[in-house]
Amino acid sequence: MNLVDAGDGFSMQTLIVPNQEAIVHVIRRTEPVENGTWYRKDLLIINPDTRAVRTLMLMCGLTSDSYTTDSVTNVFGFLDDEHIVYVAVHGSEMENTSYNVEKLNINTGEKKVLYERNPAHISPDFYAPGWLNSRKDTLILPAFSKGTVDVFKLNQTVVSLLKKRFTSTWPMYSISRSPDGERFWHEGKLYDLGGQLLADPLPKGSFRLGVNWSPDGRFSAHSYAFEDGDEHRMAGGESDIVAPQGLVISDQSGRTIQRFETKGTHTHVEIAGWIPERETAIVHYYGIDKNKPIDEQKADNRYKALQLRTGNLSALEAAETYDLDEWELVESWSPYSRFNGQIFVADLNKGKFWRPEEKVSYLGMMKEGDFLWRTIDYHSGKSVFYRLSSATKTVEQLFEGSVNSYSMMLHNNWLISDLDFNYMKIGEE
Repeated sequence: MNLVDAGDGFSMQTLIVPNQEAIVHVIRRTEPVENGTWYRKDLLIINPDTRAVRTLMLMCGLTSDSYTTDSVTNVFGFLDDEHIVYVAVHGSEMENTSYNVEKLNINTGEKKVLYERNPAHISPDFYAPGWLNSRKDTLILPAFSKGTVDVFKLNQTVVSLLKKRFTSTWPMYSISRSPDGERFWHEGKLYDLGGQLLADPLPKGSFRLGVNWSPDGRFSAHSYAFEDGDEHRMAGGESDIVAPQGLVISDQSGRTIQRFETKGTHTHVEIAGWIPERETAIVHYYGIDKNKPIDEQKADNRYKALQLRTGNLSALEAAETYDLDEWELVESWSPYSRFNGQIFVADLNKGKFWRPEEKVSYLGMMKEGDFLWRTIDYHSGKSVFYRLSSATKTVEQLFEGSVNSYSMMLHNNWLISDLDFNYMKIGEE
């Protein structure tokens, strides 16, 4: 079954090839049949500079539950400059749905099965986002509702199943892995890849809200609250959002190094981002104004720079970009998305910061050291792209476009829309 009549494919992932000027798009095609769905994924490999394009078939098999198959048949990363590791679906009219952990050479197309008929097809459950650790020798696949965690040692032949279960409850993932993939938080507790408890830092009587890892993985911040009355809630999507009243900041081992609380007040506190090289976090204090639209309910906003080792807090004053002498990017990181959220720059020496007033999507840093972002207006269907120049310290509106893809990335000044495979060169070489 080659799915030649299955219609257009859908882009599921986009990856950058290490040490090459190439991009890999993972394209999915499906075709419903009487006893399931034919499910196929291909690799579209593009060199934007030379305009060379290649395709490789990654997998093709019959599945009884395409939602579960979507959740697990991901490319988890590059093992080296040529090989990717992924989970492939297998199944036919004669055999039930099964999966293999495999690796593929994107240059030659050669495949190797690392684990056969593993992981399990867990329908009607599905898999939470799995990951490859930074040493690239371990693949971790957690089940969402059941909470089982499969740990694949890629240089061995035996898969281990963690004794403890780490369940998630819709619509939130409960596991938040570290950037290096060697540890993860679950329900306010830190574990290693063997399922051993490393830390349990949240104060008694509080309830956990979320965790925020620094991009270098050396620190993490847990937000929590003691009260969940109406005055501590903001309007959200599926439910109201409880605003945090406390932060506990841990180092890489899970040891608590700083703690802040606003208990008993109408002030709330969160981490706005990190400046890893300075071992500094930006702490955001705010109130709640429910008379404003959902995205604008945080009021009386104040920002402070926190020196993570000493606990020293210093106020930051809003300023124009040209008032900043030596700015640094305030970074964010998520285990579930490559998007960095808002653009935020700070000059710690002058105690000043700048960020756009409107909600934006940060796209990355250009070769020239400039920052690129865009605003998205779904009502008008327009997206406006901006650049903050490191040379002139001014904001430049580049161009307007349609909202044709929420998923965009910047690589070597190529702006890539991975839903329609639109490549646009930005700036100078």
